[in-house]
Amino acid sequence: MAKFKASALGARISTLSPYVKAEAINTKFENVRQQDANHVREQDIVIDTTGNDDVLFYLENFQWSDLPFFCSISIGLQARRLYVLIARRPKFPRAFFLRHVNKWLVKDKLEYDGSPLPRSGGIGCWHPAFPARVDDMWLFASVAVKYMERHISTNKRYTKLAVFEKVMDKASFGGIRLVREESDNG
Repeated sequence: MAKFKASALGARISTLSPYVKAEAINTKFENVRQQDANHVREQDIVIDTTGNDDVLFYLENFQWSDLPFFCSISIGLQARRLYVLIARRPKFPRAFFLRHVNKWLVKDKLEYDGSPLPRSGGIGCWHPAFPARVDDMWLFASVAVKYMERHISTNKRYTKLAVFEKVMDKASFGGIRLVREESDNG
């Protein structure tokens, strides 16, 4: 039985704490019905894990009610790097994100070892054919949650992009470290 990713994630998140109520809307962001859009508009936390530039455009142009906490999480080629954008803004800071992440994406391509990539067609980090091991995805997910958790409680306006990367020491895993953090606190 096929299950929508949003429904599965919402159900799982709702089991983590009695203080969390996660609800899924199983449609593309740009196709959200008006009644659902009104509900989305009121949310305190907005998390994007799509890796899709179109979604970033729609997030930026959506009319939010207050100052939501935005988080956009992306994984670089071969899961070498994790990109975590966090922001407390009245609108999603797409230009900031693209300006700062693009130089890292170029670096990802330059370091790419040429191994076969999955065919196009929407294969993302949720798919078994994604070119990264599941343990790498778990590690990066844990790092992203810890980073979000550290910043979520402030109501000040800010925007940050954190870049984390795997540390390899003589072909042995040595951890994950923060290598760069860009900020806009205005």
